[in-house]
Amino acid sequence: MRIHPNELIVIRVSSPANKISPPTTGAIFPYSTPSRMMNTMTSIIDSIIQALDKEAQGNARDETLLQAGDIFERVRGVPTSTMFPEIDNGQFNDAEVAKLKRAVIAFVERKALGSWTLSKCHDYALKPVFVRVLRRQLHGDSNELYQAMIALDNLGENIFQGARSMSVEDEEKNRGLVRTYLDRLPNSP
Repeated sequence: MRIHPNELIVIRVSSPANKISPPTTGAIFPYSTPSRMMNTMTSIIDSIIQALDKEAQGNARDETLLQAGDIFERVRGVPTSTMFPEIDNGQFNDAEVAKLKRAVIAFVERKALGSWTLSKCHDYALKPVFVRVLRRQLHGDSNELYQAMIALDNLGENIFQGARSMSVEDEEKNRGLVRTYLDRLPNSP
């Protein structure tokens, strides 16, 4: 299948419990957008960092976070094919990825959004960041709360307390699990 750069691809996630779902269910992301096209002077990582610094909104923010997550997975060796050729064909050195990670951490700390993206680093040192998202979103965005829960679960934290079924739609249950988890933390961040 050949996709024209101006066509749109619709991403639909059928199961909210899917641990690798993109930040927004059912969002429409441009395959290639002129504002996101790289010139020879700007790397994709620099473009992502600039968008995060400018605090892009809506689909632009979601696309930026999706790109960063794809890069984190790619450098970890997760076999993935993205809808971003500049990521699929890119080479990313450790310094660039570390710079991107710092920018995503700063964004998550500012906005309490982006846990899905940061979770793709699979870095236990990020636990305090996810815990702070839980605290800020406990009575806020249930989708972001759930993504932070999944991120902690992926790091081996027992946030779901052995529940066999997990869903973003179980808002009250999730908030209760978060309260219990936070209460168990000694000197939580």
